[in-house]
Amino acid sequence: MSSEPWETGLDHMEKWKLGALRHDLNIYKHHQSGLRVAVCKLPGPLCQADIVIPTACQDDKGLPHCLEHLIFMGSARYPSRGFLDKLANLCISQGTNAWTDRDHTAYNAVTAGSNGMLQLLPVFLDHVFSPTLTEEQFLTEVFHFDGDGKVKGVVFCEMQGREATEDDLLDNKLHHLLYPGTAYQYECGGLTKDIVTLNNQMVRDYHRKFYQPEKCFILVHGQIEENKLLAAIDQWWANAELPPKREEEERAWSSVPPPMQESSSAVVEFAAADESVGSVAFAWSGPPLSDVTTCTALSVLFRFLHEGAASPLSQKFVESKEPKASSIDFDLELRLRTAITLQFNGVPYKHDGGGEEEGEGEEE
Repeated sequence: MSSEPWETGLDHMEKWKLGALRHDLNIYKHHQSGLRVAVCKLPGPLCQADIVIPTACQDDKGLPHCLEHLIFMGSARYPSRGFLDKLANLCISQGTNAWTDRDHTAYNAVTAGSNGMLQLLPVFLDHVFSPTLTEEQFLTEVFHFDGDGKVKGVVFCEMQGREATEDDLLDNKLHHLLYPGTAYQYECGGLTKDIVTLNNQMVRDYHRKFYQPEKCFILVHGQIEENKLLAAIDQWWANAELPPKREEEERAWSSVPPPMQESSSAVVEFAAADESVGSVAFAWSGPPLSDVTTCTALSVLFRFLHEGAASPLSQKFVESKEPKASSIDFDLELRLRTAITLQFNGVPYKHDGGGEEEGEGEEE
């Protein structure tokens, strides 16, 4: 499984043959830091890198989301805000990007050609693993009180604008029902009532716990010379200024969450301009993510059932003379324990003429 180490200080761990893509995926490990990097030399003019950190929540404070924002504020070697994106533009890139999910945070960059990626990646890694995380950055990006006593901040305002929407309320309730007692049940973006209880030291502690090179995985694909890529990563490590390492502890997501033990349902109320329609969602615990065959089969099956106006579910519920929904959505969430969600949108709300309305939105 292992082979002779590269001169750059990275060991070749294994090779996967990707039959559908007709290309190999080579996985390496930096034997000093433990950082893992996968390289797939796909054809085309673009080169893409995704830096993936396994992250988890123990509450609804949104620590991974807050940290994602603060990563771009500057690093130990490059403390100026905006330096990373200006460098990305010089490397013929449209900038950097990132997203936070319930079980990971990912940082992304795409450049035209490999030369730009070789220049950008070491600087990007420095921002990810050695951010400045100052008090001033926390106040600007997470939350603060302005002169009128109102709560402001990029993260706070972002979540304030979406946490009470139908889709977010439905999604959070589904995760509470599907994954009780696990980190999947929490809102990784944070809820405003909990975001205001945060302080910068909490963010720093979270970074020390999860943002360790040996827990990170980098996926690079495009026409890039592996020796040069791995040398660039080794160059970053030689100049890295990392925070003190925490005591060894169990990795996040080291075990697969159990499936639901029994069926349950809930009614979710939400504010809406139109009270005549709502949504109905059905969700099931799916197979483990490692069961690729079953996951693929389920995805194909539900695409057949709901995709397009001629599909069976669309014909039955949307394209009928008396539509029972305006649209149908399907999602196979790729978690360690996958989740299958089938959602009917624009469902007419009916109630007895003399009775009270039961609610605007419903899910099972």
